[in-house]
Amino acid sequence: MRCRGAWDLGYCLGVLLFFVAFMYHLLFIVHPPRAMMPQSTECECTLAEPRPANSTTAEEEAIIKNESKNTPATPQKLKTEVVVFVPTPVIGSNHQEDWEGRRRFVHRQFLRERWQPSEVALLFVYGSRAGVGLRDAVDVSVIVNYSSVVNVIVPCRDFGDEFDSIDETSGTTCKAYEAAKYIAQHYECRYVWRGADDSFLNLRYFFRSVMPQLPEQRLYFGKLRRADTVQPDLLLSRQPKLGRLLGLYQFSQYMSGMGFLLSYDVVVFMASWTIPPHLLWCEDLMVGMWLNAFQITFMDHPAFIDVINDGNVQRGVDYLVVHRMTPQLWDSIGDDGRLLL
Repeated sequence: MRCRGAWDLGYCLGVLLFFVAFMYHLLFIVHPPRAMMPQSTECECTLAEPRPANSTTAEEEAIIKNESKNTPATPQKLKTEVVVFVPTPVIGSNHQEDWEGRRRFVHRQFLRERWQPSEVALLFVYGSRAGVGLRDAVDVSVIVNYSSVVNVIVPCRDFGDEFDSIDETSGTTCKAYEAAKYIAQHYECRYVWRGADDSFLNLRYFFRSVMPQLPEQRLYFGKLRRADTVQPDLLLSRQPKLGRLLGLYQFSQYMSGMGFLLSYDVVVFMASWTIPPHLLWCEDLMVGMWLNAFQITFMDHPAFIDVINDGNVQRGVDYLVVHRMTPQLWDSIGDDGRLLL
């Protein structure tokens, strides 16, 4: 547009002033003066520097440390070749029996053989319950701490079995099952022996001559009693409540309770059962019942002897397990594990 003459010049100035006023008004709205801006009640903050990847603040470090204290650590498993667990009562209702004396002989022989922790671990397994319905507590404060022996206290009847009872009150059966769970949690080994406080387990002979011949998986080993014929003492008609519960005519094959061995994988398998087995009388029979349904090798060995049922031991013979030991027999064990009587 061209401005010619006085009128045109005034018109052009008017348009220019209007345009300037409009632009000033527009800038005032978009960027108002600081004095007229609403004052914030919040503090003025500056942007933090970007945090390096995987970095934590001091406050976050404190939270993490506190959480780590409250989170139970997974126990480190002890590695050894063989774990031996011995179910034994704290005192027992039969005070004529010297239970502490039995354990002393087992412990003394263990020390004489000078096993290293990487070779053998010995556990004494005690129960903490007693009485009808296991309502009474056992005074476990009287348990003796033996050197190189781990005392394991489990929520089982400490002493005795109830004949023809379906109330899960067999002390030794419960201890065997709880010991399997404890060993699977705390140890890594090749074999697990269930020993007895009146049995001599010849570990020297076992390591020297027996263990090299054994499979390391799916093994249940001991003095096998077969049940392929009718045998009066195995008949469940003697325990009608158990017979009805189990739906069986007689007990199945099993390893004698003087001592038996399980490969470690079988122990871990037992410990993994989310539904527990029946913990009834009698322990050696029940363990056989537990394992009979699975593809596990039942292996018999002839070098087991019961002093009462099988006769006297013979001098210089390699026995793997000698049951019903006497003080004289304990004292007669030679440096090679053979009895010298």
